[in-house]
Amino acid sequence: MKGVPTTRSLALDPNEIATYRALVEWLRARTQSNESERRAAELGLGAGPTLFAIGLLREGQKDRSGARAHFQKALEADPNLAVARGALAASLAANGEQLDLALTLAREARAARPRDPELADTLGLVHLRRGQGSAALEVLGEAAGTQSVWSPGYAEALYHSAMAFEMIREPESARRTVEVALAAAADRKPEPSWLANARAILARSHPAPVAPRETQPPPTPDPTPAPTEASNAEPAPPPTP
Repeated sequence: MKGVPTTRSLALDPNEIATYRALVEWLRARTQSNESERRAAELGLGAGPTLFAIGLLREGQKDRSGARAHFQKALEADPNLAVARGALAASLAANGEQLDLALTLAREARAARPRDPELADTLGLVHLRRGQGSAALEVLGEAAGTQSVWSPGYAEALYHSAMAFEMIREPESARRTVEVALAAAADRKPEPSWLANARAILARSHPAPVAPRETQPPPTPDPTPAPTEASNAEPAPPPTP
């Protein structure tokens, strides 16, 4: 369709997630929500990419089950669509469901595109949901380190890294990492949904202030003078005349 520069890019690389996001933004800006899926189907992207793009549209509408169904259909139509594999893994992990399947999908997606930082982040997220903080950090460091600091994925990968540091009980590393994540996402509008959790990590990473010890007041002196040794002695005899 004329005026959609992303279609040629997807024909060259159907696994470039940034191109899909640009396409989804284009559709949202120019069509009603009930027409965007039909317009996506008319772009001639191929069955797999079209179903994946519709899945992203559903995800943006908070229709998680509909998004997941379309990611699955996209994979059935094109088993080589690594972005759909990664998106399905991320959706399962976000809800804590079928984590064994999510791990398999995330590993397969990363193997297909080992230099894709978003797929590295997805694999890290799956490890987090499985309680594997150290394994998560192995890939999350790469996910953050290979992205532009201006990309949304950079701050989110750092947030996930802070979660992993907290999981392995390294609060100082969690604090430093989440501070950078919050700074990187400070100007984003609307705010990412994970910011509240990131602020909670920051709050937990600071040691609780130690309450000052209560000082005991000095004892109040007894107004009655203490008896002296002389007062208990026998009275002295009167002087002899």
